[in-house]
Amino acid sequence: MATLTASGVPLAASARLDARVTAPNGSFSVVPMQFDQERYTASIPTTISGVYEIHVVAQGSDLHGAAFTREEVRCLAVWARGDDPPPLTIDRGSGGGINLCDLLLCLTDQRSVRAALERHGVDPSEVEECVTRACQR
Repeated sequence: MATLTASGVPLAASARLDARVTAPNGSFSVVPMQFDQERYTASIPTTISGVYEIHVVAQGSDLHGAAFTREEVRCLAVWARGDDPPPLTIDRGSGGGINLCDLLLCLTDQRSVRAALERHGVDPSEVEECVTRACQR
């Protein structure tokens, strides 16, 4: 998604935007961006995990008809099953995993942790309640 303006006025009809995409494996594609009344958008195909470099290039003319080119680079991180909620267990490989719920509940039960929370104006009972509720889902 990109917006293109001159002094806050959208430059919709007078510009062409392309997303020049470099995938994590080095492959390259150019995806034309479409204007949808407010901003330019494009669907970037992300078939492999990793960091995609998106080089957006805008070419057109400003409100006075003067030609311009603008460029901006963004990065897009993609990983397998990125739409899934994060796991409550951190996999440590063959050594087993760490159950985050058990860890957080253990921490909220420690006097030193509760005292530190209180020193910073945080009610430890509220933290414990939130952790307990989240771990029951």
